[in-house]
Amino acid sequence: MDMIYKKLKGRRYLAVMDDLWSSDVWDLMTRTFPDDNNGSRIILTSRLNDVAMHADPDSPPHEISLLNVDESWNLLHDKVFGIKQVCPPELEDIGKQVAQKCQGLPLALLVVAGHLYKIARTPESWGDVAKSVSIVVADEPDICLGVLAMSYNYLPNHLKSCFLYIGVFPEDSEVEVERMINLWVSEGFLLEERHKSIEEMGRECLEDLLSRNLLMVRKRRWNNEVRTCGVHDLIRDLILREAGKEKFLQVTRNHEATNPSAQKLRVRRYSFHSSIYQATCWESSSIDLTRTLHFFQQQQQRPSIIP
Repeated sequence: MDMIYKKLKGRRYLAVMDDLWSSDVWDLMTRTFPDDNNGSRIILTSRLNDVAMHADPDSPPHEISLLNVDESWNLLHDKVFGIKQVCPPELEDIGKQVAQKCQGLPLALLVVAGHLYKIARTPESWGDVAKSVSIVVADEPDICLGVLAMSYNYLPNHLKSCFLYIGVFPEDSEVEVERMINLWVSEGFLLEERHKSIEEMGRECLEDLLSRNLLMVRKRRWNNEVRTCGVHDLIRDLILREAGKEKFLQVTRNHEATNPSAQKLRVRRYSFHSSIYQATCWESSSIDLTRTLHFFQQQQQRPSIIP
């Protein structure tokens, strides 16, 4: 620190600090960089809104949103073909479908682009990728899920439970905030504090997860309160992976539940995303360790819950 300070003292510099996780680290690092009022600047990136606001309370942070359809296609195109080459006409529509299924996340687009770069440039090959984008991304766990897992690892324990619980809902669900908070309350995830209702604590947990970019706002009310929320497909993959590791939650989808007699419940919570008759799943499963069962039928967003 002393060497850096002496090296930069009296000089004009630009420092970039990427992916900062702690306000304490920021306070430590700012003492390393001299402030000579000569136009020097420090740019930082963080997944935590609180860290960004702590660094400069008087300047609102620049929030980077997900890419739109055109931006996603442009990024995918440039990574596959480069700036000078042009995508063949027979691949353009399929390529745009692939880009759209990445849901605007640059990390996913880069992984898929790397895969497309290596395979045959034919409509058949690209069509296969369009049908299995999530599988292509999941095949590079260290690149995608490994990066996203850092956001999960830095969560407090009670927030980890709240975050993982959204995995009980089917893919692409719009989850009603009030219902989510009620489920958190019923599961005992929320920490009580004096002068705050349990519902207020639930709202604070929700806002914390939103500020960490782990949840996405789907709809807002007229007063700008969050009405429904959801998660990106990659975040959902992370949830299911971590929930499985910790025996927190297990999800059975429709195509996995063709033989309910083989199901054995060895986790605290179980979620059926299938059209199988509920009683069949219930009666045929070992439930010694299970606290809560969720049943989602086809065309159904609200679950039946059996505690």
